[in-house]
Formats: sequence, structure tokens, C-alpha cells
Amino acid sequence: MHNTQIALTTIKKYIERPRLLVDELMYRVTNGKIAKLPYPPRHVSIMITGACTNQCTFCCHHSIDSKSDPVSKHLYKLNFSISYDDFCRIVDMAYDARVPHVHVVGTGEPFLHEDIMRLIDYVIEKYGEVSFQSNFNKNIFEKNNYVDAIVKRAEYITYITTDILSSDPKKHEEIKKGSNYEDLLEIMQKINEKTDILFDVHLVLTKYNYQNMDMLVEDLHSRGINFRFSIVNLYPYNFNKFTSNDIVYKSNDVEITKELDKVKDICKKLGVRVSIPESFDTSKSKCTVFWSRLQTIPSWDIPKEKWIGNVIQGDCNAVVKGQMRSFGNLFDYDNLFDLWNDETLVKIRKDLIHNKYPDEECKNCQNYLLK
Repeated sequence: MHNTQIALTTIKKYIERPRLLVDELMYRVTNGKIAKLPYPPRHVSIMITGACTNQCTFCCHHSIDSKSDPVSKHLYKLNFSISYDDFCRIVDMAYDARVPHVHVVGTGEPFLHEDIMRLIDYVIEKYGEVSFQSNFNKNIFEKNNYVDAIVKRAEYITYITTDILSSDPKKHEEIKKGSNYEDLLEIMQKINEKTDILFDVHLVLTKYNYQNMDMLVEDLHSRGINFRFSIVNLYPYNFNKFTSNDIVYKSNDVEITKELDKVKDICKKLGVRVSIPESFDTSKSKCTVFWSRLQTIPSWDIPKEKWIGNVIQGDCNAVVKGQMRSFGNLFDYDNLFDLWNDETLVKIRKDLIHNKYPDEECKNCQNYLLK
């Protein structure tokens, strides 16, 4: 019923705002081919808090190794919390610019924001739908009755993103420090006992945690959890062993390839949607993020009064290890389109079209094609 409701919401959205459909068609035809864009980002992710319950080994924001690293420390422990008014301003700008979807995120745990449900409700009020991220910390969810709050809004939630990093609870908890495997799945089960909300389960693939991913699929499915399985390659930040270039999935990693084939087979058998990454060294996909999305995120390297509304593309190597700190602040523009087609972003797109990458650290990304 939930998926049907989401589909009806999408159809209704295109009927009421037909230009959204035109935008999507233009994006599909011109993605990666033109520099000045007649369509808006396909989605905008809004960072609402810098607080987190975890210290994930690979996280540039909360891993203790990031704090001591001279390169990535500009993103470590960003102490911020967006106000309700500023959040609404960003949502309004996205809606007015015809951005079709808004995703609510944090550098850690969005449900540590005291107004999280109020923020989610505003996106629902404006868009008729919402997606968001969570680590599903059991203590936080039970204390604030967040399971019931989510279930109450189920018909408007397109998906919820979360990380599960191994089928082995101990390994998951070692990588995602502060998380508890059983508690995480218990919260997801409770939500799916009352609704078929879709969970977008991310697994960051490395040579350390590729084993038995098919068992993770079986475990989630056996618990009645409605999910799609998104296996993604690691960004090699190189601030510890887990984020080193040596641990990424490469074409000569035969055992990982075999495991990915097993995952595809079990997902097909169980009817679970799955996305499988190409090996890091053979990727045939050029970077197209500058045609598809924007994300608000602070940095210690910009003035604190400019943190809220600061726009960057995400936590790629160019942002974490390179020199990308800001493409501007949304609140300095009359509308989102002015920033989206700012001369800086237009130049980056022009350069990418001609295989010129915007930052030296792009060479350490899987979407760098000049290897």
C-alpha cells in the first residue's frame, strides 16, 4: 500500500507541476553534456545537525582519525544545528526552483536535532513526500517515540537511508563504532511491522567487509524488512587503514567479485533491488554529480556565520582531501537557480565535459577516467 501511495504522489506531482517532467527528460538527455543547465538539481540534501551517536571508522566528520589528520580535520566535529526558519527557507528555495526531491541528512544523526519531526513535516507539507537518513539509535528512538512518529507519516516517506556494514554484527560494530547491529535491525523491524516503508541500506564495500553480503540480504529479508541494497565503493580518504587506497575493491579482487555475484543471485531470488558498484580501477562512469545534486554542508575553513546554507557537492575526495570548501551560500542568492548556474559551477561542468577535473584529489576517485 505504501509503494502504491508513493507512486500516486509522484503522478500527482507531475500532473500538478508538468514542468517537473520536462526537467527530468531534459536531465536524462543532456546529463554530462551541457554546462549551463535549464533544469534544477535532481535532489537537494539538507544537513540539519553536526551531532552523532557514532564514530564510524570511515567518517570524515566523526572518526577520531579524521580529527588528527591535517587534511580532513576541516570537517571533523562540526558543531551546528539548523534553525527551523533557515531550514524552511532552503526547502522553499528548492521547491520554487523545481527541485523534485529534498533529502534530510546530518553529518551524523538527524534525529539528534530537537525539531527533526517538525522539519520532516515541513518538507511533507511543501512536497507531499520526504526522505531522510538515520542510524536508528535505540535509546534515542525509544526515548522520543520516533518509531510511532515515523509510522504515522509512512504514506509520505519515500525511503529512509541507513548503513549496515557487514552481516557479522561484531564487524559492523567495529566499523560503525557506537552502533549495535541487533538494535538497528530491531528498530527497522518495528517500523516494517506497521508499514512497508522502504529502507535504502548502504554497505560501503572494502576488502575488509565484503564477506557474506548475501547473508546480510537473507537476514534482513527474514526479519520482514522492506529494503533495497545499495553497495557503494569507499572514498579513500587515507586517514586510517580502513580508508586507504589499498582497501578499495579492484578488478583483481576475484573473491569480492564472486561475492557480488552471490548477492545479485540472492537478491534476484528474494525480489530485492540491488545496486552493484564497478571495481574502483575499471569504472567507466565519469563524474556527473555537478549535473544532479547539491548538498548543504559547513566546513571549519569558512566563516561560521556562513555555515548554514553553504553548498558543496558531498563528501567526495575533492571536498574531504582537496580544496573544495564552498560553491556559495544559498542565502546569498535570490534563487537556487542563480547558484546552480553560477560561473564556478558552469566552468566545472565545461571542464568535466573535456575531461578536465576540478580538483587534484579527483584522481583518487573511482569516477576519474584519466588513470
